[in-house]
Amino acid sequence: MRAAVQTKIGAMEIRDVPRPRAAAGEVVVRVRAALTCGTDRKILDRGHVKFAPPLVMGHEFSGDVAEAGENAGFDVGEPVAAGLSGPCGACDACRTGAENRCEAAARSLAWGAFAEYVRVPAAVVRRNLRRKPAGVSYEAAALLDPLASVVHGWARLVRPPGDLLVVGAGAIGLLWIALARAKGVPRISAVGRGAERLRLAERWGAEVFDTAAAEGPPRATTVVECAGTPEAWREAFDRVLPGGEALFFGGCAPGAEVALDAEKIHYGEVRVGGAFHYRPEDAAEALTLLESGAVDPAPLLSGEGGLADLPVFFDRMRRSEGIKYVVRP
Repeated sequence: MRAAVQTKIGAMEIRDVPRPRAAAGEVVVRVRAALTCGTDRKILDRGHVKFAPPLVMGHEFSGDVAEAGENAGFDVGEPVAAGLSGPCGACDACRTGAENRCEAAARSLAWGAFAEYVRVPAAVVRRNLRRKPAGVSYEAAALLDPLASVVHGWARLVRPPGDLLVVGAGAIGLLWIALARAKGVPRISAVGRGAERLRLAERWGAEVFDTAAAEGPPRATTVVECAGTPEAWREAFDRVLPGGEALFFGGCAPGAEVALDAEKIHYGEVRVGGAFHYRPEDAAEALTLLESGAVDPAPLLSGEGGLADLPVFFDRMRRSEGIKYVVRP
């Protein structure tokens, strides 16, 4: 089969590789739609401690079951959407409701979607492989993974926001805006860069501010950081009002440190917290949001093509052009 393979940091090739097979409890999915993600581009450009080349890239996808192992619980031909991981259900994290932090789940991922076929491990099949509703397109279903992360972030908030500031207007920031609108947040604002992204944020009901503009966004009771840089973390904390909450959603590079004003946290009673990955229940809610139309992913999709178009898509993403691109292997 054809696949996009990262051969080393900064290099990717379209290669013929062996088609995966399904062991007991596993399925192999024929990929109908895979989406580009900032994580894929970062792994390609700078590497990752958990992913070593050669690596078949891509992890946001949907498709049809092409092969089902014994006791997988799915039939060949069924349209499905996959979460990235499958928590074990037995560790301390899982037993306390923090399945997103299950260490076993991180060792068995549904990865390699920039290919004609992808193998879904048994743990993912068991907990996070979902049948695609008939009314949800393949490209919309492929958004399950990032939307589930945003749903989990929302669940991490101490209280529903009356006003929300989103720092970072990339795909994740825009999904936060879409979810906030679906949840009925009365006042949403966003700060970011890229005219296309800011236009979409405004179209979805946010008051927008360009990062480069002299006038910054207003302070807010709830501030969510979605850029994954120390600078964005500091801005998010600076913009939260006394008695409010700052949620650090974007992951910084390993080793990054951010200094926060202890006086503001203590005397201003500002709550700070983080959000990582998602639980199966978050993925289930994300699919419901897509099926109901409460979150419409279509405006996030900036173009489509085949595996050979991936270098062009990644170059556009580096220039902050477009948001997500649909790859049809």
